[in-house]
Amino acid sequence: MKLSIIIFLTVALFVAISVADNPAADRALNLIEREQITGELKPVFVCDDFALIEKIDADRLNIRSREMFPHIPGDYYVMRILDRGKLAELDGTVPYIMIGDQAIFKTDPKGAEFLPNYGWGLTRITIPEKKERSFPAPEIILEYDPDIAAMISDVTASSCQSAITPITMFSTRYSYSAVCRMAEDLIYARFNDFSLQTSYFDFSLYGTDMRNVVGQLTGTVAPESVIIVCAHLDCTSEDPYNDAPGAEDNGSGSAAVLEAARVLSQYQPELTIRFITFSGEEQGLVGSDEYADSMQTAGENIVAVINLDMVAYRGIYANDMYIFSDQQSHWLGSLAAEVMSTYTNVDTVTQYETDPRYGSDHYSFAVRGYPAMFFIDAWSGPDWYPYYHTTGDTLGNLDMDLLASVTQTGTAMAAILARVGPGVNPDPIPTLSEWGMGILALLLLAAGTVAVIRRKKRFVEPTAD
Repeated sequence: MKLSIIIFLTVALFVAISVADNPAADRALNLIEREQITGELKPVFVCDDFALIEKIDADRLNIRSREMFPHIPGDYYVMRILDRGKLAELDGTVPYIMIGDQAIFKTDPKGAEFLPNYGWGLTRITIPEKKERSFPAPEIILEYDPDIAAMISDVTASSCQSAITPITMFSTRYSYSAVCRMAEDLIYARFNDFSLQTSYFDFSLYGTDMRNVVGQLTGTVAPESVIIVCAHLDCTSEDPYNDAPGAEDNGSGSAAVLEAARVLSQYQPELTIRFITFSGEEQGLVGSDEYADSMQTAGENIVAVINLDMVAYRGIYANDMYIFSDQQSHWLGSLAAEVMSTYTNVDTVTQYETDPRYGSDHYSFAVRGYPAMFFIDAWSGPDWYPYYHTTGDTLGNLDMDLLASVTQTGTAMAAILARVGPGVNPDPIPTLSEWGMGILALLLLAAGTVAVIRRKKRFVEPTAD
């Protein structure tokens, strides 16, 4: 179905709002079909069959397009809609356009506050400068390493339970609430307990001061090269200021970051490892976007970003984990799948995509040209977490064995990439199993498909891009 048909399905009315402090807010965007993208055109946002470009580019290149919400101030947001019927509740309040199961909005942070109740992965669209990165993908031996196995064996279901329980004991971790600041303080204290170089990264959203928490383990050989292990700490629900336990989303990812920090802090890496929990994720990935923008401005050499978001729920397909990576990060997605298959019994569904998949904090780095991937335990359909963004997102729904497995994987990845401990080959050569899959994915992408590779079940399922 052509976009010219789809985009007229649903357009809501609009009420006056203020412009947010976001570079994309004062730059008009136009909607085009993905097939219209040419070599000289740099899209602001690409997803499935459509893309957004700056209006000035559309006019300059005389591209057939539709201007998005002309004369309306505010930020552009995008989100995957879980219940299209429920979205009708927004009519007359926040303007939106439906394209397939994606919705594009234009509003300010206040208008966007409750959008997460209607779908997954609210992302505020920014227009960063995407720079070509000069460092090559590292070559790594992916054989079973008993030293890595011994290291990550310290992560258990019990230790994950101990890490996640205090996080979920707060009445809420909603970014706009004062209680979220207390949760940030908890993470800060835990990083300090691990003798990390700990700091807050401060930012403000709609008059509320928020903080990312950073714990750094400085490399001994190449400290300027950075591996990031991250998750968002904040959460939301239908009653976000009072009752938002956020166990799966995203106490699970935050606990994984704490556990990785606890284990790896006992070793000396050659490269720097930064453990980060972000706030403002539910408001459009704002905390990670602010941080990634700052790192790009500073010229930081971020080698890899490992993001964990919703990683402890066993759905119908009980024992699998999705791994998303874009074209510049396929090597990282391949590494994630190979490590998980080597050191755990969890199956992987590895999605090799052309463009960064929006919706979680890895995206803020990927759109700036940094290699970034993320883990999530389900993507859609009956396997999706039924308590997503509700007061029912509690610890009793989760599986600590699954959380331990994905935490072991993230920890091992960081150890391999940062060259932590004995047994990590300093001048490695890639093996052919998952790397071969990565090459196959590139060939499929060149043919205009999204490669979906399910590890262990061993089949390749291309789907329409």
